[in-house]
Amino acid sequence: MDNFTAGISLILTGIFVWFVTYKKYHLFWDFFDAKLLRRFLGDTLTAYLLYLVSVVFIIIGYLLLKGFIL
Repeated sequence: MDNFTAGISLILTGIFVWFVTYKKYHLFWDFFDAKLLRRFLGDTLTAYLLYLVSVVFIIIGYLLLKGFIL
């Protein structure tokens, strides 16, 4: 997989994670791993953590897309 494809994939994954966290879809929000995070961290902190993960995905995807990361 080249940098372009990997970068676009990570950016789209980050946007998807941000969107489903924002909308709190039951399919994603009630998934087993999300339930564990919600139980230990609470809903608000879990949402912030997922927003952080989505931003990291978008940043790494952008850096791959621009060729800063090989």
